Parts: sequence; structure tokens; C-alpha cells
Amino acid sequence: MVFYPDNIHRAGRLQQLVNSMANLQADISHAAQEIDRRNSTLQPVINGVLTQKGFSSTDDLIAKSVPKLAPEEVKQFQGLLAAVKMSADGFDWSHFMAGLLLLPEGVAPTGKLFISVGRLVLKMCTLSMLSKFFASTQSDVTAATEAAGKLQKIVGDVQSTIKGISTTGDSGPEIEKTVSMMNRLGTLLQALGTVSFASFNLLVTLESIQGAEQNTRLIDAIHTCQVGRLCMFYFIKEGRNISEQLETLSLYLKALRGPDGGGAMVANYVGNKCIQNLTSEKPSTDMSALESILDAQDRAVPNYYSDDDLSHDDVVSRAN
Repeated sequence: MVFYPDNIHRAGRLQQLVNSMANLQADISHAAQEIDRRNSTLQPVINGVLTQKGFSSTDDLIAKSVPKLAPEEVKQFQGLLAAVKMSADGFDWSHFMAGLLLLPEGVAPTGKLFISVGRLVLKMCTLSMLSKFFASTQSDVTAATEAAGKLQKIVGDVQSTIKGISTTGDSGPEIEKTVSMMNRLGTLLQALGTVSFASFNLLVTLESIQGAEQNTRLIDAIHTCQVGRLCMFYFIKEGRNISEQLETLSLYLKALRGPDGGGAMVANYVGNKCIQNLTSEKPSTDMSALESILDAQDRAVPNYYSDDDLSHDDVVSRAN
């Protein structure tokens, strides 16, 4: 490829960022596949527990549990549930929702728990959407463009729904984190649009641009990919957190389905642990720490070039 001499290093830096994003894309797809695997394993267990507890379906469980919440909490949960349904796109979210809302004996439902569950299931839907989108980009540019348009519409609708949810009460911080999550997804989609779903096509396009515009386009693409890559890494970390939650959920549900006596005791213990993990106050994801990890990986490459990069703080700020 032919670049003006002062743009050769910029093109190399852009290629490095695009390659890094491609590697992260594989990690997101793996996280989504792990969620699907868990789903197929847990479905019969969850169906059995629903029947055992006297519920005919997830909708029945929700209908009988939600009225026990405060009115504002009901609105918050219903808003999240609407966002989940918008973003599902074929993903079977209902079994996960049911499993997470099947409470141990003597534990009353709380708005904070319901909001935390709704947010966790929305994360699952988001990872599933991204994985399907990445799969579509493996075919051709037309299919990728159509998939991108579909995904952008879904994300726009979900963002509008989430932003309309009240952030008052104990569940307010969870709603605010959900808004940030969907904003990062929107930022990531913009970055993926910039790289045109294929690094080769991107660099060929930039190579054909003459003069100062080539320089400007390269730098703009570097900045966009820096921010988009950090958003991708955020979703990978969220995927790992989901896997940990599902491991605890699996233990809880299996104990519920086990023999009486010891099984019930184990179920109550693990179930309470699961609730504690879901509802405990956790700090927002440290995006600065994530960017430091990515930066260290970049600098390990020979002939590393960063003269035109956004600063560390600028990348983090734009990804928040």
C-alpha cells in the first residue's frame, strides 16, 4: 500500500488498533457462546424449579412477584424488561430471568434485586447482539452493512427506553450504569462503522485519499478505534462477570432440584450468596485501568508509534 511518507507510521498504528479490535471481537463471541452453553444446560433445571415453585412460566413468576415491589421500582423494572425484549433478537433471555428471580425460602423480592437482575440479563442480550453482528461481518460487506443498520436501530431504541427510566431510590445507580453501558455500545458501533468491518478495505480507502485529507482521515480513524476498542474491552470484562454470576446460579438451581434436607440448606445458602453478589454495591468499571492494560499491550510491539494518539484520559473520557 502507498502512503505519503509521514503517514506510514499512522497507517501502521491504525492497523495495530484494528488487529487488536479483531482479537477482542473473538473474545466477545466466545463470551456469548458460553452464555448460550449455560442456557441450554440450565433450561430444563429452571423449568423444573418453576413447576416445583408453582409458576407456569417466567411471565407468571414476574406477574406474581412484581406487585410486591414499590410503585417506582415496578416502573424501573418494567423499563428494563422492555429494553431486554427490544434487544433480545432471538436470544432466550426468559430462562435466565426466571432463574435469577427464583428466590430462596423466606426471602422477599426487592426492587434492587429485580433491577440488578434486569441489568444482568440486558448485558447478556447485548453480548448476544454483538456476537451475531460479528458473525455477519464474516460474509460480505452488504450483509455487514445491513446487520449494522439493524443493530444501530435496536441500540437507539434501547437507549431511548433506558434514558426514560427514573434513577431515584436505591436502584438509581444501577439504572445509571445501564445508561453508561448502552452509551458505550453506541460508541463501539460508531467505531466499527469507521473500520468498515474489514481492516483491508479501510486502509485501501485511506490510501486513495490525497494530500492533507489522508493525514486527517488516518488520525480520525486512530482516535475512533482507540475509543471503540476500550468499549469492546469493557464488554469482555462484563462477559466474564456474567460467567461468574451464572456459575453461582447453576449451583443454586441444582441444589433446589436436589433432595430435601441438605439440598434445601445448600440452596438457601448459595441462593443468598447469589442475591448478595447481584445487589451488593459495586464501583463502576474502572475504564482507566482497562485502558492501561490495552496500552501496555500496544507498547510491547516493536516500532510502536503513538504520536497521533489520543491521551489516556481522553480515551477514557470519550468511552464513558
